Formats: sequence, structure tokens, C-alpha cells
Amino acid sequence: MNNHEQSDEEKKILARLKAWQEQYPSGEGPRDPELESLIYTFLYRNLKSVARVLPGMGPAAVNQRGDVTCRFTSVLNAAFTRILDEFPTKLLRSRNRQQLTGFVSRIMVNMLVDHRRREGVWVKIAAVLKTTAAEDESIRDILSN
Repeated sequence: MNNHEQSDEEKKILARLKAWQEQYPSGEGPRDPELESLIYTFLYRNLKSVARVLPGMGPAAVNQRGDVTCRFTSVLNAAFTRILDEFPTKLLRSRNRQQLTGFVSRIMVNMLVDHRRREGVWVKIAAVLKTTAAEDESIRDILSN
């Protein structure tokens, strides 16, 4: 299938989005958990290739032993959860594949940039506190649980 052909899954999602938009033209309708689930599955399949170019991702995106916050699945889950918490109907206002994947990719980039900024600040704080590598690791363990 070339890049311009829509899969049956994509056609189904876009048809459901269009129906929702026609029913709620103001964009203020209720959430649709079933459609959200279809969208998440679609995004997971279609955005994995984006992980290679996201800040701080690359091979770390699939490294099971690496920083869990940089794995693709973790980042997509966090981005999708943020979207559903903060902008529940924005996904449902997407009119095409580019808007859908672009919106979620943008949220993922913002989250990763924020993460990298916090890491940079932490490095400076750790230097001031003169923490050892072992102490830093134990702090990360506490924070991740």
C-alpha cells in the first residue's frame, strides 16, 4: 500500500470522526471511548516510525533496558492520556490522517522536550548538591515508583 491509500482501519476511523463532527459541529460533544480506542491503536501502528526522529528517542525508543520515559509506548501513552485529560474533543475534531497524527506527534515532541529540559536542570541541581552517581540512581528509583 502506498502512502496515499487509506487502510480499512483508517477509513473506518475517519468515517466515525466525520459522523461525530456532523452530529456535534461545535466540537463540544461527548467523548467516544470506542473511537478513542480505535484511534489509539491506529496511532500506535502509524507513529512508531516517528520515534526515530523525536528528541531523545532514536534507538532508545525500543530499548527495554533504557530510560522507560523515553520508550515510544510510554511516550505515546503519556501523550494520549494528556490529550484525553486536557483536550478530550480535539482528537475528535481531526478531519484527516495528517491532523490526527500531527496533533499527537506535536504533543509527544513537547513532552520529550520538557523531559530533556528537566533532565538538564536536574544535572545542574545534582552538581550543586554534589550527589554521586549511586545517589542519583537511588533518587531516580524513588521517583519512578
